[in-house]
Amino acid sequence: MMLRSGRAESSDWASAPVDINRYLEMIDNEELNAIVTQEVISKQIVISFIGAGNGAGNTTISMELAIDLVLRAKTQNLGRVAFLDLDTEGGCVCDYLSIDPRLDLNEIAVNPRRLDSYMLEIMSSKHQSGLDVFSVSEPYAHLKYKSLDTAILSLLNCIVDNYSIAIIDIPARCTSETSEIVRNSDLVFCTGIFSVPSAKRIKKILAKLTEQGVPKDKTIIILTDTDTNLVGGISQRFNIESVFKGWSVYYIRRDRSFALECADAGVSMVQTQPRKGICQDIHKVTDYVTNIIDGPKFKA
Repeated sequence: MMLRSGRAESSDWASAPVDINRYLEMIDNEELNAIVTQEVISKQIVISFIGAGNGAGNTTISMELAIDLVLRAKTQNLGRVAFLDLDTEGGCVCDYLSIDPRLDLNEIAVNPRRLDSYMLEIMSSKHQSGLDVFSVSEPYAHLKYKSLDTAILSLLNCIVDNYSIAIIDIPARCTSETSEIVRNSDLVFCTGIFSVPSAKRIKKILAKLTEQGVPKDKTIIILTDTDTNLVGGISQRFNIESVFKGWSVYYIRRDRSFALECADAGVSMVQTQPRKGICQDIHKVTDYVTNIIDGPKFKA
């Protein structure tokens, strides 16, 4: 708490007994608690991404959004950004970015109390953009998509304590088991391909989110692989929006060749060609997120 407030102090072994009592008095001080709450907790935001089936582009879009936020962090004072891949059998985000996965949930499960900021740094994969990625290096033996156990919850709590923005990539197969994470997220994005079957799956996910108590104003739909007409508009936009009436919808246009080119090279699309059409669509989603962060709830 003292570190977060900017009042951290050092101590030595000889004076530790006296210093500890003095530090505890400072922590009990109401003014210090108010500073911690205002300057740190108010800046934290958790964003969950749920994919409506495999191939929906959930990992790609959430990863690109995270990197886009990192690129804006220095000019907009957004703080540190973490990306957590909740595919505990081994996700693909590190393959996309050509970095080695370093997260070992099995080691955390042995003794969750060992997890601190130092251990968190060791288990994070550093992307050259400045994004910290948490993706398992080997399948997690203690989770069979029935419930979230202590290791997962300890990791999430530690990430939230050390990062201003946490992006969570939730695989489609375990959405119902991550209801606690979704309910406590500040924003929930549901991604799906621009097609009728995908729209049906998205509707089912939206119904589950509503049952879990996630407000509609916290839920945003992202449709990927969308077709555009001759003037650059979204084809069949009216029909799609009639299906999702009352929900916020963002469109990511189709550009598979560019996406595959970046994936093969292990680079980010928004870093490679930020003016590309598909990147401009991602920028719009990032604009929405930054506006939320700058709002009254998260403004320091």
